[in-house]
Amino acid sequence: MLHHVAHTVPGRLAFSTWDEAAALWSRVTRAAPALQALCLMPNHLHLAHALDLRRAVSRALADHAQWVNHGRCESGALWLPRPPPEPVEGRGKQRRVERYIHLNPCRAGAG
Repeated sequence: MLHHVAHTVPGRLAFSTWDEAAALWSRVTRAAPALQALCLMPNHLHLAHALDLRRAVSRALADHAQWVNHGRCESGALWLPRPPPEPVEGRGKQRRVERYIHLNPCRAGAG
């Protein structure tokens, strides 16, 4: 399993409305079918998948940034350069990462 992370540029949000969040969710889930875990936060996301989906997810994030910029009449980067996904080996570690991803909103005070 690979743990992918993407952060927004400081001061920018990936979504600020339910419509923007739903659009991002749709883009990411289409780019990464058979997800093991996904968490969208306004300023970052976590994704766990068996495959290295950097290109597909990067394209989805770029499409979302273009759509968000157009809708908000803004311009410029929305996402920071993404680090390589971290390999997670062993079922116990995979479960911990999945739990971490799913509990991320609660730990951030969003749940």
